[in-house]
Amino acid sequence: MAGCPFVEELGDKFKSEVLIQLGTQLKQIKTINEEEVVDEDITAANDERNERAKAKREAEEEAARQAAEKAAEEAAA
Repeated sequence: MAGCPFVEELGDKFKSEVLIQLGTQLKQIKTINEEEVVDEDITAANDERNERAKAKREAEEEAARQAAEKAAEEAAA
């Protein structure tokens, strides 16, 4: 991935971002850009993926709640 703008943009975070995005494929990955993937990397990636999923669910629930409130206000008007 050397020379890839995405890699250069993420810098040291590239390895963790790849692991976060790979999800269930993590056990098969041994190295990323010549860096060894260790159990701590996988644990951190799983934790971050779960946090992102939780934040996304919460944002979607909040948006749905706001939309329902707005619809109720419009129906009452």
